[in-house]
Amino acid sequence: MARLIVDAVSRESRSTDLVRGLELLVSVSRASSGAAVTGLQKPDFRICHYVGGQFDFRIGETVSELEWEPGDTAPSGCYALSLYLKPEGTEEFVKWGKHQFYTFGLGVQWFEAGGQTPGGMSYGQFHWGQTVVRVESLGE
Repeated sequence: MARLIVDAVSRESRSTDLVRGLELLVSVSRASSGAAVTGLQKPDFRICHYVGGQFDFRIGETVSELEWEPGDTAPSGCYALSLYLKPEGTEEFVKWGKHQFYTFGLGVQWFEAGGQTPGGMSYGQFHWGQTVVRVESLGE
């Protein structure tokens, strides 16, 4: 297993706040070299939280990788994602509390394929990294 460096900060802003989503910008790089980890998808991100037993955090359907300037052509290893809050046992997302702080763990797991054995079995290396984030919801 190889370690990933995961950093995350709030993308919340008073001019673009989404009432039902908390916006994050997440950077993922290799601990061994500092190189950006590109091409990650929603299943590569995990979340853990404690807001009581009655709510559940969810990562939004879209996880977008940003590209480097100039030209917006090279993947950056920086990802935009949204977190949603829903009461346990329902499918409806609720509003985050205005000016409330939410703390959670964000993990990234990534399997890097390395090739195939003569018998056709895949091999590679599993990578993992995590961080803790505290976000203030700006509300409506």
